[in-house]
Amino acid sequence: MMDHLQQAVLHGTRIDLTFPVNPMNMEIRQSSRGGHMAVYIEIDRMFEDDKCVRYRFSLTDGRCGELKFDKDTGQATCETPLPGDDEGLLYARSVRKVHLAWKEGRFPGRLIWAS
Repeated sequence: MMDHLQQAVLHGTRIDLTFPVNPMNMEIRQSSRGGHMAVYIEIDRMFEDDKCVRYRFSLTDGRCGELKFDKDTGQATCETPLPGDDEGLLYARSVRKVHLAWKEGRFPGRLIWAS
């Protein structure tokens, strides 16, 4: 078994990560009140051409990262990691939303991940 993945696979599509992510080690963090913290990520299209689309993914506290998504292959690359997202979980969630839109043949101006 791989200790840290450099690639994640979503429905047969290769997604390159620029930092280690171990999906088997995902944890749900708890708030100081004992409940689970919600995750809310805004994913905004910044640029699009015939080959790729770039999105900024950000949290409500203003921290943001950037990803590039290849329209032909469905391959995503983290261009700018989101500060504090050391395991790449927020990046992976953002890529998932873009990937689902790509499977439908669209690249919306805004996507939201909320859980």
